[in-house]
Amino acid sequence: MYRVLLVDDEPLILSGVKFLIDWEKNDCILAGTAKNGAQALELIDELKPDIVITDINMPIMNGIELLRHTQENYPAIVFIMLTNLEEFDLAREAMRMKAADYLTKSMMEPQMLENSLTMAKKEAKTRGGFLHAEAAGYYLLENKRKLLTVASEHFISKNEISKHESAILAEHGILEGWACILIWFTAAESTAISNDSEEDTEITSWMNEIVENLAQNSFSNYLIQTRFKNKQRFLLLHWGKSIAENEKQAVIFAKRLSSASENIAGLKASVLYTDVFKKEDKRKECLKQLYDLDTYFYLNKTMLAGYHEIGTTVCNPLGLMGLPKKMEVELNSLSISGCNDIFTKAIHRISEIPHEKEEAIWICEEICDVLKRWFSERGDDIAINSIFQSYKEIEMLTARSQVICWLEKLKKEVLEWLKPLAEHRSDLVDKAKEYVRNNVDKRITLQDTASHVGVSLGYLSSLFKKQDGQNFIDYVNKSKVDRACELIREGGLRLNEISYMLGFENAYYFSKVFRRHVGVTPSEYQNELKNN
Repeated sequence: MYRVLLVDDEPLILSGVKFLIDWEKNDCILAGTAKNGAQALELIDELKPDIVITDINMPIMNGIELLRHTQENYPAIVFIMLTNLEEFDLAREAMRMKAADYLTKSMMEPQMLENSLTMAKKEAKTRGGFLHAEAAGYYLLENKRKLLTVASEHFISKNEISKHESAILAEHGILEGWACILIWFTAAESTAISNDSEEDTEITSWMNEIVENLAQNSFSNYLIQTRFKNKQRFLLLHWGKSIAENEKQAVIFAKRLSSASENIAGLKASVLYTDVFKKEDKRKECLKQLYDLDTYFYLNKTMLAGYHEIGTTVCNPLGLMGLPKKMEVELNSLSISGCNDIFTKAIHRISEIPHEKEEAIWICEEICDVLKRWFSERGDDIAINSIFQSYKEIEMLTARSQVICWLEKLKKEVLEWLKPLAEHRSDLVDKAKEYVRNNVDKRITLQDTASHVGVSLGYLSSLFKKQDGQNFIDYVNKSKVDRACELIREGGLRLNEISYMLGFENAYYFSKVFRRHVGVTPSEYQNELKNN
């Protein structure tokens, strides 16, 4: 069984997680609990748990620091982070530090915890095997293929390789002639393959098996790289006899792979291949071609292409650097049309301009960050949780078409979230106007009106200006002048009495405000009525 340590400074949370699921049923045993990171470190030394489930925000030592210290001494221990909705940035940092998953405490359910444990157990098993191999000594491994695998990974991923690695590659004949095949698996046009669920983990296993089996039948010597952040990407290095017919073999492999992947896993397979290289000093040219092929796939999602067909794609800036800030402005204005325009602009630019994938991904991340901050300030748990999910989807976006679909989906959600807020904003202004009309014969202040409506003074002032196109005080004075005109037409009251009744400080200020809105003084207006 896997030994689990629970860490949280809130006793209720500790108790809740402890009794949320049947731990033995999930092949786990609770080894202990701790109230903070410092206490947890001591227990880790003593208990040697396989999995640590810890809160992020704790006194003395927080969850991020606990994760960092534990990785230094016990890299095989897997972490699941517990977060509050406002700790999104910290949760993201924990995932970058190789935490297996994170759970939002306010929304945690038994199934969610069990899913996270499944991921953590698989990661613990993987790390345990890796550390065992590492302990045996990298250069003392008797299996030359493992040494070759590492050397080849560096050969087609790093700018420089060691002399030892170069000797290994030469010994196996790779430097006499090699070529690379880039493989991307994609789901439907509007979706990306996730790496969260057990089903998607099974799909990843299928993809590995399909590529391995077909490579055996297509190439005399090959190695497959799969250790990428995106599990949909495979890189195949081949050399030997098959290199003489690189293009022919790549086309045959692509056709077989496309048929097998669609029939077995329901996925589309894209195959892009480099030229053949026969000198070690051509290695950097190989790396450049791989980068260009990655870019071409992202932009076009092509099913089969060789570098000699596509060449280098010239990328241009999207010109969207200021977009996140503009998004924040439109959100603060509760402008549905403004937010729609921003999303539409981003989608149009990404659709029309050849660009690097990293720039589009940056835009997606920045938009999520803006939305997260804005909805966190308003305590909208449903929106925040949906944004969390959208952010997790970003790293699995592989093609431009998927980025566009992701933005379209997020745009629809954001506009739906804003709709009731915008309607509520209109109700607030209407309520403020009604208060002014009902109290027009009194002294009306912005503070009193804001208190009546139930919002802050500054928010009402800003809201009034944006929605009504005039300052609050201008609306009050216009309402008082309209009432003054009614009273003058009715007769029976002197002008100074009307001024006093409507709450003006003195007759002079009353006359000044009246003239600004009507164009004449109160006495001139009164005389015009008499003359007519």
